[in-house]
Amino acid sequence: MSEGTFNQVVFEMEMETKWFGQGKDAFFQYDEIVSCRNSTDIAYVYKDIKYVGKAIKVLEKEKDSFRVLAIDIAVMAAKKDKKNKNDASSITVIEFKKNKNKIQKKVIYLENFDGKHGKLQALKVRQLEKQLEIDYIAIDKNGVGNGILDYLLEDITDEKTGEIYYATNCMNNQVIADKYLGSNRFPVKNIYAVDTTPAANSNYAFKLKDAINSNILKLPLTEKAFDELMQNNKEYQKLNESQKLILKLPYIQTTLLQNELLGLNGTVDGNLLKIKESSTARKDRYSSLAYANFFCDFLLGDKKIRRNSEDKKEKRELLFRQPKLRK
Repeated sequence: MSEGTFNQVVFEMEMETKWFGQGKDAFFQYDEIVSCRNSTDIAYVYKDIKYVGKAIKVLEKEKDSFRVLAIDIAVMAAKKDKKNKNDASSITVIEFKKNKNKIQKKVIYLENFDGKHGKLQALKVRQLEKQLEIDYIAIDKNGVGNGILDYLLEDITDEKTGEIYYATNCMNNQVIADKYLGSNRFPVKNIYAVDTTPAANSNYAFKLKDAINSNILKLPLTEKAFDELMQNNKEYQKLNESQKLILKLPYIQTTLLQNELLGLNGTVDGNLLKIKESSTARKDRYSSLAYANFFCDFLLGDKKIRRNSEDKKEKRELLFRQPKLRK
């Protein structure tokens, strides 16, 4: 299997005898998810755009839209740590807008990586915030996520480039907001601290289920549909296998998300829904998607914190300082 045609799901099915499919108690249904996989609007980071050249069409941010980055945090586990071996940090970016009574949510970026030092994860969030024109950040306020929140409340310097990423503040939790240590006296408040109580988690699950069933949520195409779309793309056909993989990776990530969703069971305890994965499975992609989807609904329902496009652009430009060239 060449690098350009590598598929993690196929690899795990063939080499690790893992079975991917919908269980009898699955909360999310295959047909519902696949019907949402109809989007080709993908955001790529700077290095990927540079690497593949003209084959990528830069995804311009839609007028009057908002972008939210949600992250489910994993710890940096030791090699012998069996408890956290299934954990990974997962990032999901949704671009959303409302036209009159029509709501549109598009997943435009997905990334998973093994847990690493909290400061490096916070730096990753800040880099994506700038590159993908992120308006809001949603992050779990409990456990490991609380440590990442602390780093986001401080100015961060990229040691490799010297670029400074200025801190922003929490918009919905005063206890967290009071821990702000950034240099700006009046920081932008764009961090949403996600609650993870049983009641909140139940709400996130139902809202995501509703977004999928109603087709409000748009997911990237299936890999097969992407391959068919690229058959007559001359610029794509000029790429080597490694470059093609860069373009295809978001669609592969979506398939991994899809199979993760199909492996989740839902059980009702009283009035609350509990989402549970198997002992060898993950639900980090599900969690970051659920957080992002919930925040979209939260923001759309709160007119007080919605800003116009020009105001957003002006404030965002104040968050970053280019590095000084060393002589």
